[in-house]
Amino acid sequence: MKVMQWVQAMVVAAKVASADIVMSQAGSYSQVGTVQPADAVQETSSSFSSTTTRDTISTTGGQTTSTGSYLAPFSTDAPSETLFQRYDTLTTMAPIINVASDLLTRPLPTNKWWGNLMHTTVADTDTVANPVWSNPYAVKLPKEAPYGIQVCYSYSYRSFADEVDGVIKYYLHSFHNDLTLSATEFASTKPDYEIYAFSDFGIKARTCVSGSDSCMDSALVIGMAFISATYSGLTASIESEYAMTLVDDSTAGKYVIQLPNSQTWVVFASDTSASFSIDSTGKALVSDGEYTGTLRVAILPDSDNQNVYDDYSSCIVRGGNVSMESRTSYSLNWETEGEGCDSTGLLHFALPHQVEAISDAITAQTSGAIVLHATTRGQMVGQVTTSGSWTLSESETDEEIDFYPANKPSADVISETNLLSTLKSDIDDDWSLNTGSWYFNGKAYQKYASLCLMAADSSIVGDDSSLLSSCLSKLENLLEPFLTNTLGSPLAYETSYKGIVTSQIFTANNADVEFGNGVYNDHHYHYGYWITASAILKKLDPSWEGMAQMETMVWTMLRDVVNPSAEDTYFPKFRHFSWFIGHSYSHGVTPMADGKDEESTSEDVNFFYGMMLWGKVTENQGVEDLGSLMLRLNARAIRTYFLMKSDNTIHPAKFVPNHVTGIFFDNKADYATWFSAEKYCIHGIQMLPVSPINGLVRTKEFVTQEWDDILSKEAIVTGVDTSNAWLSLLLVNYAVIDQADALSKLAKATMDDDCPSTSNAQASPTYVRAVEGFFTPKSPVEDNKSLFKRFELVPPSWDEFQRRFSQMEKSNDDSSAPRCLKAVYFVRHAEGIHNAADKEFGSERWKNELAFLDKYLDADLTPFGINDAQSKGPTSVKAELERGMPPMERVVVSPLSRAIETAQNFFAKDQLPGSPFVSIESCREVLGCHTCDKRRTVLELKLKFPDVDFSAIKEEEDMLWMPMHRETDEEIQARARVFLLELFREIPERNVAVVTHSGFMESVCAAVLGIRIHPANCEVIPLVLEAV
Repeated sequence: MKVMQWVQAMVVAAKVASADIVMSQAGSYSQVGTVQPADAVQETSSSFSSTTTRDTISTTGGQTTSTGSYLAPFSTDAPSETLFQRYDTLTTMAPIINVASDLLTRPLPTNKWWGNLMHTTVADTDTVANPVWSNPYAVKLPKEAPYGIQVCYSYSYRSFADEVDGVIKYYLHSFHNDLTLSATEFASTKPDYEIYAFSDFGIKARTCVSGSDSCMDSALVIGMAFISATYSGLTASIESEYAMTLVDDSTAGKYVIQLPNSQTWVVFASDTSASFSIDSTGKALVSDGEYTGTLRVAILPDSDNQNVYDDYSSCIVRGGNVSMESRTSYSLNWETEGEGCDSTGLLHFALPHQVEAISDAITAQTSGAIVLHATTRGQMVGQVTTSGSWTLSESETDEEIDFYPANKPSADVISETNLLSTLKSDIDDDWSLNTGSWYFNGKAYQKYASLCLMAADSSIVGDDSSLLSSCLSKLENLLEPFLTNTLGSPLAYETSYKGIVTSQIFTANNADVEFGNGVYNDHHYHYGYWITASAILKKLDPSWEGMAQMETMVWTMLRDVVNPSAEDTYFPKFRHFSWFIGHSYSHGVTPMADGKDEESTSEDVNFFYGMMLWGKVTENQGVEDLGSLMLRLNARAIRTYFLMKSDNTIHPAKFVPNHVTGIFFDNKADYATWFSAEKYCIHGIQMLPVSPINGLVRTKEFVTQEWDDILSKEAIVTGVDTSNAWLSLLLVNYAVIDQADALSKLAKATMDDDCPSTSNAQASPTYVRAVEGFFTPKSPVEDNKSLFKRFELVPPSWDEFQRRFSQMEKSNDDSSAPRCLKAVYFVRHAEGIHNAADKEFGSERWKNELAFLDKYLDADLTPFGINDAQSKGPTSVKAELERGMPPMERVVVSPLSRAIETAQNFFAKDQLPGSPFVSIESCREVLGCHTCDKRRTVLELKLKFPDVDFSAIKEEEDMLWMPMHRETDEEIQARARVFLLELFREIPERNVAVVTHSGFMESVCAAVLGIRIHPANCEVIPLVLEAV
C-alpha cells in the first residue's frame, strides 16, 4: 500500500510516522488535520461504558462494577463461554512443576523472570533444571545434588562471541554453583520443592525433606541483595562446587568465605549461638547440629570491605507489589520482615533505569554505594529504604500522545506525492483477513484501520467524507469473524494457566503454532494490533452496530495481557509486563536455557499505545492513564537497554556498535532475530509498526547513529533493492535524518502483497504449514528400494498427485490469489565420521568427550556413508521418477560437508537440472558445542564444493555455532520455521530436495506435523508444504 510509505516518510521527521511493510508488519498512519468521524462521538450502551472515570470502571453489559484505583480490574466476570471454548489440556504439552496444589486453581504467572522454576517439558521434568535470573544473582532449584537454593553471581562468568571487525555478536553467562543453601538431610534423597506464593516481583518457596515438616523457606525476589533461607528441623549447610576458605568467623553469626574463583561471600546466621565449620570435603560450611533460624548469603563487591552488608543483614525482602499514585508516579512496595527494616532499612538493588527515576536514589557515585552487575542490564546499585517502598516518576511527554502526531506534512509535499490519489487506490484495493494467524491478521487490521484514519484527515481529503465512509464500510464488513471469534483458529480460554490462546494449539496438538501463542508467547505483540486498530475504529465510528461485540473482544484481550488486579480471578496480573525491569517478556510457559526474552520492542510499545488509545476512546481515564504510564516506562527501558547509542554503558563496549540488542534474554544479549540473520531484519523488527509514538523510543540521535554505522551500508540500501519489502521500513526510519532523500528513494520502492512464485520471488509468506492428502506416515519399512521409509503416497499414482497439486494451487477460497505450494523432500545425510564414533565408543562417551574434539569439526562422510548414499539414492529416485514423480528442480543443502557430500552422491546427474545445488545456512544441524556441527569458512566450502552456490550465506565465518551453548528444542524449531519461510521466499522452484540433518528434520516435523520423527541416515521425509 504505497500511500502508507509516503505518509510515513513525510511525518517521520517530526518523530511520527507510519509503515506498511508486507514482510511481517503493518503500520499505524500518522497525520494531522480535522478529523471527520462517521458520526459524532456519543456514548454507547456496550460493555465498559464510555462514561467511566478514573476511579470508577463501569462494566455494564454483563460485566461487574469495580471502584477504587488505577489498578481496578477491567472486569471480574468469566470470559464469555459462548465466544471462548474452554480447554484444559495444555499441561500435557507444558507441564507445571514445583507449584503448591492450592495455587493451581488460581491464575498462574506465565511470563515472569522465575518461569524456569515452574515450567518444564515432558522429557525434562525429572532431569533438567534451568536457572532464573533475579539479578544480580542467578538461582536454580537443582534436580541433582547438592539440592536446595543454588546461587550464582553470573557476572563472574561472562563470555563473548568471537570478534569480527572489533564487534561481538553476543555475550552470555554460564551457571556455576557458587553457593547452595542446603541441608545435610538432602544429601541422600532429593527434597520436595514447592512454590507456595507469588507476588508481582517474586515467589516464596519451601524445600522440604520428602513427607516431613523439616524444611527451609525462601523468598526469591528480583533485585534481592541477599539470598535467604529460614530453617526448621534441618542441619544447615552451604555447599559449593569450589573449595572454600573460611577467612573470618570472628563475629558471631557472620562468616566470610573465599572461593578460588576470586569471589568472596559473606554468610549471616540469625541464630548467633550456632556454630558452623567447613566439612571434610572442603566444599561445605555446615552447622554443628540442627539449626533453627535464617541464613543469608551475599557476594562482596570488594573483598577488602567485609562489613558492607552488616547494617542490612536482618531485614529480609519477602515479595512486593506495584501501586500507582498518579499518571506520572508509581511505587514498588516491598514486603519485608526482620528487626532492622524500620531502623537501618531494606537494602535492595535497582537497575539503571530505576536509579534515574527513584526519588533521592543512591547512585554508583554516591559515597558508600554498593554496586554489583546484572547479567544483561548493567550496573545495579543498592537502595536503602526504611519506608518499605520505592517511589518512581515518569514525566509526561513534551507533546500529547494521540492518534495523530503534533506535526503534519506540508500541503506542497502532499500535493507533490499525489497522496490523495494513492490513498483512494489503497482503499479500493483488495482487503482480507485470511492468513489464519491472529498475529498477521492483526497487522492487516491495524493497517486497514490506519487507512481509514487517513481518510478522516481534512489535510488530505478536504471536506470530502465519502472516502472515509467507504473505508469504514469496507473495514467493518471485514470484521464480522473477529466479532464472533470465528476468524481462522478461534481464540479459546485455557484453564490451567488461565488465559486467551489460539485453539490451534489444541486442534493441532502442537505448541509451536502461531509463534507459540498457545503457550503464552507474544500475546502483547499479537493482541496489541487488534487493540490499537479497534481504538481507531471506535474513534472514527463510535456508534457502529458491531461496537458492543468488538468491545467484548478487546476488553478480553486487555485482561489477558495486562489485567491490573488480583480481583480478576480469570487472568494473572500483568502477564507480560514487569514493573521492575520496565518492559515485557515475550516468552511464555516453556523453559528457556537463557531465561525469558524480548525481541520486538516496537510491538511492545504498540500494545501500550493501543491500550492508552482504547482508554481514551472509551473515556476510561484510569485505563488511559495506566496505559500512558506503562508506555512511558516501557520507552525509558527500551532506550536504556535495547537501543544502544554509542555512549551506552549498559552493555560491553564491543557489543554496543551493533546499536540494537536483537534477542534480549535475561542471561544473554544476541544480535539476531528468531527468523533471520539479516542485519536489516535485526534492526527492522525494532521499528515496526511505525506509529505516532515511535519517536518516544527512537530518538533522532539514535536513528542517525544506527543509519550511519550500519543501515546505510546494507546492500538493500546501497543498491536500492526495491524488490525487498524491508527497504521501505528502513527508508521511513531514514526520513528522520533526510526526509527529501528518503521520499525520493521510496518513490522507487515497490510493495507486493502476493505470495511468492517463479515470477514473484520477492513476496513474503507469513508462515508455512503441511498440506494433508499427499503423503501419510506409515510403519517404517526396511526396504532399500523404497525412497520413503515411513511415508506412503496417498494418491493412487504420481499423475494423480500432480493433478491434485495443480488443482490445489489454483484453488483459494479466501482470495483470487493462487495458493503457494511446494513438494519438499527432506533427506538426512549418510553416515558421517561422528556417527561412526558414536556407534564405536557409545553415546555417553561421544556426548561427554569426543563431540568436543577438533578432529570431528564439520564431519565428513565415512566410506560406508558415501557408498550408502550412492547405493540408496540414485536407484530409489530413479524408480520413483519412472513411476511419474516430478523431478527435482533444486537441491537445497546444509553448508555442513556431510550434507553436501550426501547430496552429490544421492542424486545422479541425469536426475537433476544444471547447477542444482544451493546452500542455505538455516537448515543446519543443532547448533553449538559439538564440533561436528561447526561449518567451515565460505571460502573453504567453495574450494571443496565448487558446484554449490553459497551466495545465500552472508558471513564468511561461522557466526551461529556457539562453543558453550547448544540449541534448545525451542530454538531449533524456531530456526526450522525460519528456514521454511526462506524456502518459499528464496527458492522459486516447486519440487525441491533438502539435504540436511536428523535434529533439523525432527524439528521440521514437529513444526508442521506436530510429531517428532528421527530419520535414519539417507532416509527421505516427503512433505507438501503451503506458505500462507
